[in-house]
Amino acid sequence: AFLVHGVSEGKISPDNAKFIAGKRGYPDEAGSCLVSVAKGKDGKQYIVVTSHAPTTQARLDDQLFLYNTYVK
Repeated sequence: AFLVHGVSEGKISPDNAKFIAGKRGYPDEAGSCLVSVAKGKDGKQYIVVTSHAPTTQARLDDQLFLYNTYVK
């Protein structure tokens, strides 16, 4: 199951992809970070890594922005 509230229930999703898995973390060096894997409508799998988010919501917003911008 995906480890971010709302995502596992299908309430949050990129426009052109479906989340497969993810892991959040808070290491000192990276701050609030998230690694996720999603499958695009094109059938390809994508990995996104974000770090240093100021809030947990920003961490997810960054991921959604990247998926929505680059996965077609």
